[in-house]
This record gives sequence, C-alpha cells and structure tokens, in this order.
Amino acid sequence: MNNNCKGLICLISSTGSLGTAGQINYSSTKAAMSVMPKVITAEFFRRGLADRIRCVAVAPGYVGTPMVKKVMNQKALDKVLAQVPIGRLVEPEEVASLVGDIYRNEALAGDVFFIHGGLRLGAKG
Repeated sequence: MNNNCKGLICLISSTGSLGTAGQINYSSTKAAMSVMPKVITAEFFRRGLADRIRCVAVAPGYVGTPMVKKVMNQKALDKVLAQVPIGRLVEPEEVASLVGDIYRNEALAGDVFFIHGGLRLGAKG
C-alpha cells in the first residue's frame, strides 16, 4: 500500500441490533456488526495504520428502497411508521449523504452511526 493513501471501510448493516422478540439469530448477528468497526480500528491502530485507514458502520432503519416499497403493504408500513418519530421511511439518498459526511470527516473512526428517523426512541405513547 502506498503510505500516502487514505481510505474508509464503511460497513452497512441495519438497526436490527436493537433486538426484537423472536429474532435472536438476526439481532445477534446485527449486534456483532456494531463491534466490528471498533475491533478493526483497534487493529489498524496497533499496526500503525489508523491514521490512514478508518472503519465505521452505518445502521439504517427502514429505508424506502424499491424492494421495501414493493413488499411492504400499507398496513405493515403504517405499523412501522407509528414507531418512527419523523413519520416516514429514511430515503436511500439520506443514507448515502451520511456516508459522504463520514468520509469527509477524518476524525470519525470505530463508531456506528444510526440513521433511522428516531426509531430507537420507541413508539408513540
């Protein structure tokens, strides 16, 4: 590797690590993704590469992709949106914009960045 090169490893997972009843296998593998950027960054630091190669993860919530829009009926969509304070799906362009912001900010490393419209806050109540 050229010592002047810099790069970003950006892992994309989902907010599945938040945990849902009946989803132990899915949630546990998603939770593992939240540790990977920390371990990878620590390994780069140990090898003297952390100033050139960064690793982060982005964890989107429900994203309005063509696939989601095709397979999610209105009843299911309404149930999801009742849990999202912004009242809509995250757009793919918003996820891409976050990745671009992370890329440009060289102080960001080893963390997970959630983009889910407040989904982690829970349902209205």
